[in-house]
Amino acid sequence: MTPGELVRTFLTIATALTATAAALVTASPAAAAEPALRSALVLTTAKGSQAADGPLTDHRRVTLACHPAAVGSHPNSRGACAALKATNGDFESLPHRGGFCTMQYEPVTVTARGYWLGQEVNYGREFGNPCMAAQAAAGVFAF
Repeated sequence: MTPGELVRTFLTIATALTATAAALVTASPAAAAEPALRSALVLTTAKGSQAADGPLTDHRRVTLACHPAAVGSHPNSRGACAALKATNGDFESLPHRGGFCTMQYEPVTVTARGYWLGQEVNYGREFGNPCMAAQAAAGVFAF
């Protein structure tokens, strides 16, 4: 993902979150007293290994915003947000969701960049194959 694409994605998410927050503040005066903590992420998967000499290929990217509501291009925004809320946004603590994966070596690199409740997120990890990535991270990277 180029820096320009990343900026455009964040601006799109920020605009959507701002509009949603404005609607909530208008609807509920009590909400105005609470600080707006945003949770907007860009999740990626790519075939290949960061440690290998060759470039990563077959990049996939989705957006995920969890506060105040689960939205984005992630195919299971609600499930991914629920998993992240259960770990307070800690990707390393996401539970294994069970199931079986073949043991073929087809490395995949996953990343998460953005903000969780106002805190910057910069996560990256390599898995042996796409199935292992999806299972190990409670389905957050299943796209």
